[in-house]
Amino acid sequence: MAFIHHQYWPISPACPAKTTASNPVTTPWPITQGMLHGVKVMIPAGHNGLTGIKILYCGVQIIPWSLNFWLVGNNQTFDFSWGEEVMGTNLSIQTYNTDVAAHTWWLYADIEPTLGIAPAQVGGAPSLVGPDTSQLAQIAALTA
Repeated sequence: MAFIHHQYWPISPACPAKTTASNPVTTPWPITQGMLHGVKVMIPAGHNGLTGIKILYCGVQIIPWSLNFWLVGNNQTFDFSWGEEVMGTNLSIQTYNTDVAAHTWWLYADIEPTLGIAPAQVGGAPSLVGPDTSQLAQIAALTA
């Protein structure tokens, strides 16, 4: 379920033709720090099982769960629930493409930013700054 205080961080990694799984392209995925609720991976039509994608956190493969496996498909969407806190600079995507044409994937991260910490501004992404707790205490004192 989508919540209004969540942020959706899109990325569209591209991979050139004739890129092997043994030498994949790695694309950093800069996001905000916070609770990663899930990731949506869309493999557009045309990939025809000739491409693969996986997501890493701190250099460790997290999607798909089995190490050295890839998401392979054609005109498919995969939704993954995660539910863990992530830092904003440690997510990356690896792709391969054995086709004769370049291919692109579409991904979205559903993140609830950590309150009280301003997320890094990346490519015009929205910013959410949590409330100043000292101001909250003053307001609570006035309304008590």
